[in-house]
Amino acid sequence: MPGISAEDIAYTQGARAITPNSLKIRVSIRGKNYANTILVPVLISSALITSLPAYEELEIIIEALDFEGAVTTSWTGTATLNPGRNSLKAVMKPVGTVADFPAVGGPNPPEIPFGKAQFYKKTFIDMSGEQFIYIDTGTPERLWMGVYNENWEPLDTIAESRSDGWAVINVDITKTVYIAIANMRTTGYPPSTKQDFSLANKPARFVSVSGSALNPGTSANPWNIQGFANNYSDTSNGAFLFTSGTYDTGVYAISLSGSQWLFGGFDPSDWKKRMPRATTICTNVATPAITVSGSTLKVLDGITIKTNWLGNGQNSTADALRAINSAAALITNCLIEGPTGTTTALTDAGAIYIPGSEIIITLYQSEIHGGTLTTSTNTATTLSGISITGNSNINIIACRIDGGVIVSSNQNVTTMAIYANSGNIFAAASYIWGGTARNNSSSNASTYGFITETGNITVASSVISGGYAMSNSGTAVSAALSEMENDGAQFNVVGCVLDTGFIETTSNTSYCTALYANQSAGAMELHGTIIISSTPNSTDGIRAPILYGNNGLPAVDNIVFIDFTSDAYDYQNSQYSLIIDAQNLIRIQGSLVNFFQSYAIPNSFSSFITNTWRPTGTIAGIQSTVLPQDWGLNMDMLGTFPSLLVDLGNRLRPRDSYWTIGPYQN
Repeated sequence: MPGISAEDIAYTQGARAITPNSLKIRVSIRGKNYANTILVPVLISSALITSLPAYEELEIIIEALDFEGAVTTSWTGTATLNPGRNSLKAVMKPVGTVADFPAVGGPNPPEIPFGKAQFYKKTFIDMSGEQFIYIDTGTPERLWMGVYNENWEPLDTIAESRSDGWAVINVDITKTVYIAIANMRTTGYPPSTKQDFSLANKPARFVSVSGSALNPGTSANPWNIQGFANNYSDTSNGAFLFTSGTYDTGVYAISLSGSQWLFGGFDPSDWKKRMPRATTICTNVATPAITVSGSTLKVLDGITIKTNWLGNGQNSTADALRAINSAAALITNCLIEGPTGTTTALTDAGAIYIPGSEIIITLYQSEIHGGTLTTSTNTATTLSGISITGNSNINIIACRIDGGVIVSSNQNVTTMAIYANSGNIFAAASYIWGGTARNNSSSNASTYGFITETGNITVASSVISGGYAMSNSGTAVSAALSEMENDGAQFNVVGCVLDTGFIETTSNTSYCTALYANQSAGAMELHGTIIISSTPNSTDGIRAPILYGNNGLPAVDNIVFIDFTSDAYDYQNSQYSLIIDAQNLIRIQGSLVNFFQSYAIPNSFSSFITNTWRPTGTIAGIQSTVLPQDWGLNMDMLGTFPSLLVDLGNRLRPRDSYWTIGPYQN
C-alpha cells in the first residue's frame, strides 16, 4: 500500500519540489483490473491507500495541485507491490519545460501571480566561489524560493532560507541551479496580485567568533570580527553570515555605506542551522555598534545589536544603531537594545538614533528596547527606543518597541518608545510601550508611547501604551500619544488600543491620557479605536482619554471609551468635557479584565506584552460605520504602505469594507 511520506510532503522545506502554493496532492493508480484516484491535503502527514492488488504492475501518478487545481509538479512511475504495507518515494518535478531565468534588465521582466509557482534554471557565468543568490522584488516583500539539482532533488546548499527567498551556494561546484519560486504571503505584507522579480546575487562572506583576520572569509575558513572590519568596505555588495556569539565592534567602528547585508545566528559547526538573534554585535565605547549610511539598501537580519556605553565627561549619549546620510535599511527579526547599568553621565540614550535626513528604514518583526538605567548623580536622563531628529521615513511592521527603564533618586527622567522631531512614521500590527520611569524624589517622571514635534504619524492595528510612571512626590506624566507644544504634529490612529499608561503614587499635578493635543488638535484623528486607562479611576490629577488645549478637540469616530468619567480634559480652561458631535462614540463602564482576553495592570514592558489585547465581552466584534478610505487609508496610501492592512493577528483587513473596532479583524 504505497503512502506519501512526511518527507515527501514537507513543502515548507521544499522537499521533493512540492512548493508552498500546493494545496492538495492527487494520487492516481491504474492496473489491469484496478483504478483509483485519491485527493489529500498537502499538510497531511501521510496517506494510506488500502486494498491494492499485489504481484501486478501498477502505474502511479502523483500530482501537486495549486488553489485553482492546476498541476504544479508531478511524478509518474510504476511499481509492483508485495502483500502487506508498502511505501513509495517520489521526486516531484515541474510539469513542462523549465525555461532559463530571464536576463536582468530584459524587455519582459518575469512576474508571478499570487498563489502560483514558477520554475527556472540558471547557469552562473563569470562568477566564482560562494554566492548568496536571492529573489529580488525591489521591495521588502519576499517570494519563496527553493533550489534543486537537475533531478529536482534539494540542492546541498551552504545555507538557505526558503521562506525568505535566498540560498548560499558554491558556483564553482554547482554552475547550474534549478529554482522553484512561489508567490505566497510569508511576511507581514498583504499579498500582491502579481509580483515582479529578478534573480540577483551577492558574494557571500562568513564571520565566526572562532575565525581569523587572516582567513579568506569562506564558510570553511571564516573571518573573525577584525577580519570583517578589515574587509567589509571592499565587499560593498556582499552578504555576511555571522555565527552565534558576541562581537565587540567598538574599536572597529562598523559603518555600512554600501549594500552590505548582515545575517546572524548561524551554528559554528553547520551553516545550515540558525537561531536568529543569537549573534550579538555590541559596542563598549561611545561609537554605535553599527552605523548605516547611503541610499543603497542595507539589510540587518536576525542580529542582536547593543550598546554598553554608560557615558563619561566627553560623551553623554549612547545608541546601538545609528542611521545617517540618506541611509536605507531593512531590519528584520533583530533585537536592538540601549545601555544597561548605572550611569553618572548619560543624558540621552537609547536603541536607535536617526539624526540624518532622507532616511528610509523598514523595521519588521523586531524588538527595540531603550535600555535599563539607574542614574546615580544629578543627571536628568532621557531614554528612547527610537529617536528621530532628522526628516526621515520609518515603516514599522509587527514590532515590539519599548522606551526602556530609568530609575532615579533625584532628577527628572523620561522614557519614550518613539520620539520624532519630524518625518513620517507608518506603524502597523505592533506593540508600543512608552517605558518605565521611576523617580524616588520630588523630581518628575514621564513616559510616552509616541511623542513628536512636527512629525506625521500613522498607526494601524496596534496596541500603544504610555507606559509606567512613578514619582515619589513630584509630577508623573504618561501618554500614549503626545505632541511637544508645536502646531505641526499630526496623528492618524486607526483600529488600535490606546492605553493612557499606569501612573502610581499620583499627585494633583500628574496626568495620564491617550492623546495629548495642546496645539495641533486639528491635525489629529482617532478612528475605530478602543481607549482605556491602566491608571485607576480614583487617581489624583488628570485622567482622560484626550487632553487638549488651544485648538479644540481632535476628530474622533467609531471610538470606544472604557471606564472614564469624562471624554476629554480642556487644559486651557482647566475643566473636563464631553464630546458631543463625535460619530458613533461608545462609552462603557467596568473593569478592564472584562473587556480583553487577559489583562492585568502593566507596570513593565513584559507585563504589557503578557496581556492578551483581543477584545472580548461587549466590545468584541464591533463593526465600524466608516470605511477605511474615509480614515485616510485610500488607494494611494495603501499602495505605498500596504502593511497598514495587516491586523495584530497577521490577518488582512478589508480595503473597501468596514473594519472591526480595535486591533483585530473578526
